[in-house]
This record gives sequence, structure tokens and C-alpha cells, in this order.
Amino acid sequence: MINGALIDTDSCGNIGQSVPRRRTLSGSYTPVATGVYTLEIYNYRNAMPTDCYNYIDDVSLEPAAPDFFVENDNISISTGGSTTLTLSAGAAHGGADYVVLASFGCHPGFEADGFHIPLNQDMLFNFERIRLNSSIFQNTMGKLNAAGQATAVFNTLGPVSQAYLGTPFYFAFVLLSAPGTQPVTYVSFPVTVNMIN
Repeated sequence: MINGALIDTDSCGNIGQSVPRRRTLSGSYTPVATGVYTLEIYNYRNAMPTDCYNYIDDVSLEPAAPDFFVENDNISISTGGSTTLTLSAGAAHGGADYVVLASFGCHPGFEADGFHIPLNQDMLFNFERIRLNSSIFQNTMGKLNAAGQATAVFNTLGPVSQAYLGTPFYFAFVLLSAPGTQPVTYVSFPVTVNMIN
């Protein structure tokens, strides 16, 4: 997926574990810039005792985030912790209003004001939106400095429920224009914070 455009999808459906099959996905992509890209494989599993399937839903290719960085992409659920998120949109966006958003998934995302937002509108997305600039999601709304940069912090405030073990937390930021004009002017690539033991 490049800027929200999926390269290829395998829509063959569920492939039972007892029926090994090999699927070949093909597609073409002409990079708009040189650099590092990330290949993501979306694997889903239905773990019902009598109906167990593993299958690949789709494969995407994303540029590595050039504008958003995470200091520590692993947080222990047993101790909790925090990590710094660095926004770096460039001097051309200096002084712009920003909002850092969060989600449990970045696929398929959603569209807003002609931009693709690489986050799902799920429980975490809604939880974080009403807690911007809170003790958990610190400095997640504000203005970029003259260089187009800012920092935010995600802090679990202690241990995290075992239910979130292995769950990725995705973050992305959007820049907003002045009221009365197009609200969204820029969208970052997503970064990931993983919950580990």
C-alpha cells in the first residue's frame, strides 16, 4: 500500500491448516522516492476450536516513516512505561496545528478531507481522541515549532492488562489548517508501539 493504494490482494478466502496451499501475489510498484520501505503481511486467524484457519488477507508495501519517529517501540505490560513520539513534518509546516491519533490497526484506515488516515476508527482511536494532552497521551495536540517539529509522549501510567500482550498500538499525526479552510493539510506515516512481556 502506497499512500493508501493497495498493490495487490489475495481474496481466495480462508485456507484451512490441514489443506496447505501456496498463493502467489503479484503487482507492480514504481517508488516515488528512494529509501527504505516496509513490507507488511496481514495474517488473520480464526481460533475457534472446531474451525481453525490461518490466512493472509493482503500484503502491502509502505515507505518507512520519514516524518514520524518513536523512541522506544516496545513497552513491557508487566511494568508499563512511556515512549516519545517525534513529529518532523519539515519547516514548510512550521507553526501548523497538529493532532496525534492512535489506533489498534492501520488497515484499512479511513479518508478525511481528501487524505488517507492510516488508522482505524476503533476503540483506541475513540478513547485517545477524548484524552488528547492527558497524562496518558501527553502533548498530542498543539503547534509545530518553526522547524515543523514537536514531541508527544505515550505513557501507560503503570502495568498494562495481559489482554494487550502482543497488541500493536499505532500512532499517526495530522496537521490542521485554520478554521474555515480545508481542515486536514498533512498526514504522517504511522509508527508502532508493541506491548511485550
